[in-house]
Order: sequence, then C-alpha cells, then structure tokens
Amino acid sequence: MAQTIKLKRSNTSNAVPTTSQLSLGELALNTADAKLYMRKYIDGSNSNDQIILIGDTSTIAATTLTGNLSMGDNVRAVFGSGNDLQIYHDGSNSYINENGAGDLIIKGGGTLRLQGSASTELANFSTGAGVTLFHNNVSKFVTTSSGISVTGGSNSNCII
Repeated sequence: MAQTIKLKRSNTSNAVPTTSQLSLGELALNTADAKLYMRKYIDGSNSNDQIILIGDTSTIAATTLTGNLSMGDNVRAVFGSGNDLQIYHDGSNSYINENGAGDLIIKGGGTLRLQGSASTELANFSTGAGVTLFHNNVSKFVTTSSGISVTGGSNSNCII
C-alpha cells in the first residue's frame, strides 16, 4: 500500500512560512508562487534557524524593472553564451566591450549622437543626412551628398 506525504501548503501569493509553522526539515509548498521552503538550523540550535527557499537559482526569465539597476564597480552586464558583449565601469572608466564573432552594431531611428560631458556634441550620424564631427561643440566636418564640408582651416598632405 502506497503512503501519501502531505506538505504544509499555502495558496497565498508571496506567503513564506515562519519558523514557528515548520519543524526542523519540514517542507512547505506555496502553490501560488510554485516555491518550496524548508526550516533549517544554522548551527544546530533552535535559536539560530531560518526558512530557506529550495532550488532558488536566481534565474530571471522575464521581468520589468520599475527602478534603477545599480551595479558596483567592475560588475559586468554580460550578454551571449560566450560573454560576447560586456558593459561595465571599473571605478575610473566606462566600457562597452564587444568581442564576439560578429560586429558591434548600434542602431537609431533618427540621429545617433555621441556626446561628451555637459552634453557637448562630439559626432552626429544622421540617417540619410550624413555625418557631422564637432570640435568644442562647433561643427567642423560634415559629409554631404556631394562630398564634404570643412569649417575652418584644413591641414592635409593629400588632395581632398
């Protein structure tokens, strides 16, 4: 004859059992969240026990952040199965490091703008309108449909 094992259970979302509700080693199932909990002694005494989540791999399949994701220095956001793309700050400099098999492609719907501190313009890449390079936030070099336009002097060792 088969034996039936019943677990303590709850159908209340986010409900976590307390140490007073479980005995040492006893399991509790939250059916609303599909989570399994167990009471565990830390050092073999009742005064230092806790409820732990069984099988928590901290994997996020899909989520929506409604606040900042704060990461410390040298903590990398890593993408791709071979760590192909990494974004991080080392305490002094910020990096976008792409070392995968393909290219790093940055897309924008209109103008892709590179800016320095205090929103100073460095370069603008406009869809169908060309490229503009800046010096001290002033346009100096522009590609046009007929060639280029240079503002100010040009030092060159070749024919432009």
